[in-house]
Amino acid sequence: MSIVKHGLQAGNWTKLGLISSSAPDLYQLSLTNDKENLIGSVVEGFIIWPLGPNGISTLTKLNLPTEFRNVISRPAGSNSCIINKEKDKAIAGVREYMFIWDVHSETLIKYFKAHYGRIIHMSSLTEGDWNCAVSSSMDRTIKVWSMSNIVEQVYHIQKHENQIEKLEVGESAGLAVSMTRSNVGIWNLKTGELTTNISKVAVSESDKLYIWSLTNRAVVSATEEPGIEQMFFNSMDLRIITARPLENQVYISCREVSTLNLIYDIQTYIKKFRQVCVTPDNYYLVLLGYDDTARKEQLSIYHLYKGTYLFRIQLRYPQLRDVYRLVGFNQFHVALIDSEKANLINLREKKFSRSILKWSGEKTKDQNYGLGAPARGGLYLIDLKSGNISATYIEQVNEGVFRRNAGFTENEEYVWYYHSGRKTIRLFRTLEGVMISNLCIAGDILAIASTSWSLLAGGVDGSLSMYCIADPRIQEKRNLLFNLPSRTGDLDTSQLMLRRNPLVRFRVAARVSILLLRRLERLRQRRPKSENDICSIS
Repeated sequence: MSIVKHGLQAGNWTKLGLISSSAPDLYQLSLTNDKENLIGSVVEGFIIWPLGPNGISTLTKLNLPTEFRNVISRPAGSNSCIINKEKDKAIAGVREYMFIWDVHSETLIKYFKAHYGRIIHMSSLTEGDWNCAVSSSMDRTIKVWSMSNIVEQVYHIQKHENQIEKLEVGESAGLAVSMTRSNVGIWNLKTGELTTNISKVAVSESDKLYIWSLTNRAVVSATEEPGIEQMFFNSMDLRIITARPLENQVYISCREVSTLNLIYDIQTYIKKFRQVCVTPDNYYLVLLGYDDTARKEQLSIYHLYKGTYLFRIQLRYPQLRDVYRLVGFNQFHVALIDSEKANLINLREKKFSRSILKWSGEKTKDQNYGLGAPARGGLYLIDLKSGNISATYIEQVNEGVFRRNAGFTENEEYVWYYHSGRKTIRLFRTLEGVMISNLCIAGDILAIASTSWSLLAGGVDGSLSMYCIADPRIQEKRNLLFNLPSRTGDLDTSQLMLRRNPLVRFRVAARVSILLLRRLERLRQRRPKSENDICSIS
């Protein structure tokens, strides 16, 4: 295969010369931005040919590792390779990895995982003071890389080994708690580091209930509690309530947090488990039970502090549908949420009150407004007093069978909406109903929480991402963004972690011990057998 150079002169193409007469099979040819070099993609890697006096002067071959190969990704197209401004580094994207070569020595310097999905295309931005590489991927992200320091060490981003299933935020303490199948993570909202400032946390694992002291990293108390599906604190965080479904029954236990001593235990029949709820007046504990005689579901109401059975309410209201959620509402009401509406039950009068169409259970702190995200699509702000729609954020459009989550931010100034099919988080102003952001997420999100100024997203890869809400109409939001420690560089998080986290200190000491022992072993092999070595680390 030969490569010939042609030029356009007076409207006609003219042959200017032969670039190569024995080129291998090529998947793609591309010119650099300054037209000084020609880059070809072959199976084993890339070949760079010189074209002008200011480019790379010699024929350069850049080979990929043996486990990587270039493939044809589209007609007359393959993986892209670019050159930095100094003409000494070549960068290419193959699969989801990025490779960096030294052009003069034709050696591979490093490669690393740059995207979650396959890299589709790479371009160079070397105009003026810019010296950047731009990569686009099938994970629906575009990333800009600085080619001046791309060879430098990439710092590890802390994350869990398993996917994050639940998030809780304590904005006043500046902390977030993430839960996976195997552990619990405590995150600093300002620095993004793992910390241990919360005194106690309850964890259910391996058919046992544990109370952990995060300061000492030790189990304070434990008890047998198999099959826990729901767990929450109550009564000034002095009690913990758990729900355990087993076949056609549910077991609800209330225990003291400090000792896990049992206060009361509830056992009742159910048809299908739904999470229990507590009324806003902290008096009633409500669950959806089952009347075996009438073969119908019913509301079973218990005393929250004593655990005694109070009464039951039969479900009789218009358009009775399958209930998937219970929400405490307006002091002594409970809302039964189904696919179309929310049905309010007055617990004091023991009867059905009214229905609120399209309400999904999310509500403001004053319980005046709620969010509606029905299965048929759409997002609405609903006046809970009148039941009317106050604002429409998203019109009702069939977007497929995907998971949808919606909620208010902590200060209730914004509404967020996540769609698992689109993999986007849309942000709206609550009162105006105007969308101010449409953020595309690279991976799947299973847990979302919010503060008054940010959104937190827990991914399936175990990472916790935090996005600052920078409303362009509010100057305070801009000032907050500019003053973040990640922007100002005021905090050395690595030193903070070593100082606060005893587990990190232990790992560092263990690593130093291993290195010293290896060094001493080499010295023993060199010295006479009569010499002895002693090492002590305190």
